[in-house]
Amino acid sequence: MFKIMLKKNLLYILFILTFFYIIGCSQDTVTNTPVITSQGVLVLCEGGFSTPGDYSFINTKNDSVNNNVFANSNSGATLGLIPDGMALSLQYLYICVQGTYGGPGKMYRLTQSDNKLVNTSIDFGTNPYDIVLANNYFYVTNLAGSTVTKIDQNLNIVRAGIRVQRNPSQIITALRSIYVAQQSYYYGDSLAVINFFNDAVTYTVLPGTPVSVAFNEGVVFVSSYGHKKIYSLDTTITNKILDSIPVNVPLNAIGDIVAGDYNTLYIVGIDDTTYGGYIGKKVYRLNLDTKQIDNSFLIQMTGNDDIYGIAYEGSVNKLLYIGNSRGGALNGEVKVYTTTGTLLKTYTLGEKYPHKFVFKYGNN
Repeated sequence: MFKIMLKKNLLYILFILTFFYIIGCSQDTVTNTPVITSQGVLVLCEGGFSTPGDYSFINTKNDSVNNNVFANSNSGATLGLIPDGMALSLQYLYICVQGTYGGPGKMYRLTQSDNKLVNTSIDFGTNPYDIVLANNYFYVTNLAGSTVTKIDQNLNIVRAGIRVQRNPSQIITALRSIYVAQQSYYYGDSLAVINFFNDAVTYTVLPGTPVSVAFNEGVVFVSSYGHKKIYSLDTTITNKILDSIPVNVPLNAIGDIVAGDYNTLYIVGIDDTTYGGYIGKKVYRLNLDTKQIDNSFLIQMTGNDDIYGIAYEGSVNKLLYIGNSRGGALNGEVKVYTTTGTLLKTYTLGEKYPHKFVFKYGNN
């Protein structure tokens, strides 16, 4: 039940459980050959219903792909079911795993260069989903609960449950605060804001479900799902709404938003909103200066292709990375686009449901 919980209403899970169990997860053979990751892209994949996920490494120096990086680097060991959070510190790679639906998950700490497991946390939370490093601590959303867990970098639990809104999902940090979005199927209207100096929680109420948050040039932007508006917040004092920008696109909803260059947001358009659907089919570019959609830019998926994850690498190459789950029937792909929307490369992975990206620049 775990994966579909990320994108569908919980009531829908029982109906499709059997189908997704049957299609399973076809992965590359584990060779137990340690993978050295330096300059490139780590791609976290959720995996199948009965098979733990793993992550791939796209080497941008020689244009190669290494699959099952965790298993190959740790003598065939596996991550738990449905890994969904991934982050880097100065020394380590951290991965957060949901586990079975309605139960606890855990975090893993790995060496950055050779992906060796250092240690794991105790079981915690309720389907821990996304992580962010802020003020030297990790904050982890508990997707099937109403809390955020605070964990130190040695994976000790510091605070077991910071109370936030129901079904917290995406989490980011900006300035001195942490912003917690919600899953679309809850139809809530509050964005939780955590002060990372004292963990005090306040809320910004929006006229729609805040499903994604991005930070660009000192401003926090929030995506409002079915209302198809982007809200900007005053981050200096109260996080009140400063402005609302209509996203006039011919789709039913908008999902993830990603900060591009200083005046740009990339917006995932969602066609099927049945049961709070969250999987995208198009990517639009919003000019934050003119507050208009750039009609010269459009990324569009057809057939079983979809947008299961999205990230922007803006430090070096300025490229947009899209995780394509291919409907879950096949192993996933990563499609790489230029800022003009031109498809540059497609990488086939050895795992299913590519969801999160971490960029490495060869310093570790």
